[in-house]
Amino acid sequence: MSYLRLSLAALVPVLLSGCAQVYVGNHLLKKADSAECAAEGYLKVGNPYIVDGVRYVPMNESLGYSEKGIASWYGQDFHGKVSANGECYNMYAFTAAHKSLPLPTIARVTNLENGKSVVVKVNDRGPFVRGRIIDLSYAAAQSLDMVRFGTAPVLVEAIGGPHHQRGGYKGGYFNAAEDMKKNDIRAERLASVGVGGGAEEESLAPLPKGDQHRSVQPPKPAVSLPKPPEYEDRVFTDTKPLKKTFVYVQIGAYSSEANATEQMKKLAETFDTAALSQFEAGGKQLLRVRAGPFHSVADADAALQKAISAGFTEAQLKVDD
Repeated sequence: MSYLRLSLAALVPVLLSGCAQVYVGNHLLKKADSAECAAEGYLKVGNPYIVDGVRYVPMNESLGYSEKGIASWYGQDFHGKVSANGECYNMYAFTAAHKSLPLPTIARVTNLENGKSVVVKVNDRGPFVRGRIIDLSYAAAQSLDMVRFGTAPVLVEAIGGPHHQRGGYKGGYFNAAEDMKKNDIRAERLASVGVGGGAEEESLAPLPKGDQHRSVQPPKPAVSLPKPPEYEDRVFTDTKPLKKTFVYVQIGAYSSEANATEQMKKLAETFDTAALSQFEAGGKQLLRVRAGPFHSVADADAALQKAISAGFTEAQLKVDD
């Protein structure tokens, strides 16, 4: 699967984080006249928001979050633009975008194909592409050896941050305003493109200072990375065979065997690998309906689009290792 550059006339405007942005390909492009970056960023959970017709509900807490899926990355197209928590996006810093984790969240991301891990600060929203669970900065993607492939199957684990406690952030002091500030080199502010409009918004609150809720921090920004590939030279999905992970297209999980069997039969009309498998979630036994595994991430991406076109509009990519 490939992502094409779109003309400005084809861009769909949305508004997030109080600054105008437009959805295109993997990301939201920020307007050039948006507010200047905040030096320290903001504590943020935010209201539910809608992108491309899909509603996302931010989490109040990061404690216990762990998910496997496909990671992508973003680089110089967004370098210097305002991220969702108000900071400048710096492609050489170890950061990431996530659709629902509270901001900031400290997370460990592990490439399940090669075992490499990196600690990142989640300070942005995205990626708003089906089949992706996290968007990594260029530096983080380089650490996982995924820039040349475009994507990678990963495990994302929340490990710290002001919201990493039962019930989420409860006020008081949090030292990340200082620790994160000294680790983040202010990115060069670059010109950007976009169109106005939209009315979905998330609220921001100043990040308090102090030394309570100390947590692990991401590494300091990289200083010796090669220049990232130009947009037109980038690879957006990995075509090489998967060796250690299995990627499936899942259309749903059901408590009723009859419902699951009916959906599996419908899925079998499109995929001859359609099957049921049992798993436990929240103390309940459920049956998931899925097809695969697929040879590569690129094959899984194509299968996901095929499933959506066949009417399975809630289909997702799921990763096992």
